[in-house]
Amino acid sequence: MKTKISKALKAALKHYPELKDTNITLKEKNSKYIMHILPIFSSVFKRKRKYQIIITKNQNKEFLNHLTQKEIEGWIGHELAHALEYQAMPAAQIIGFGLEYSFNPKIHKKTERRIDAKTIKRGLGKELKQGVIATFNSNDISKKYKDRLKKYYLSPKEIQKKLDKFKSNRRS
Repeated sequence: MKTKISKALKAALKHYPELKDTNITLKEKNSKYIMHILPIFSSVFKRKRKYQIIITKNQNKEFLNHLTQKEIEGWIGHELAHALEYQAMPAAQIIGFGLEYSFNPKIHKKTERRIDAKTIKRGLGKELKQGVIATFNSNDISKKYKDRLKKYYLSPKEIQKKLDKFKSNRRS
């Protein structure tokens, strides 16, 4: 499993050349999220930050075993877009943002939808859409988790609209 995720990380990083020399590690941990990225706290105050992509060890792990590498690339591409935003923030802003994100549902939704849009612009929209569809079609994912995704993230239809818009803008 970790090999598939490592390969997906390597492939997704090609869409984020600014993160090429950034230390990003994978760590399995109990988490309410299937996957999320965080700056390692000891590096927040340093110029060169380090990040961990936390991969769930709980019931959602079985779901990850069923995803294709491309679907995982979409998920990781989303997480790398978060890392790009963190890179641009001073330490105090990261801490403030973390609190706002955790306690303000409007900020949480706005952030996740913006990150989805950035993932699409980086060329991982198709993979992101496939990963979202796989999530909604999975019997391994709880209704509660799916409802959370519907609340905060772009739907497959919204992703497709942005993909179509992005493609038409590139042709213009």
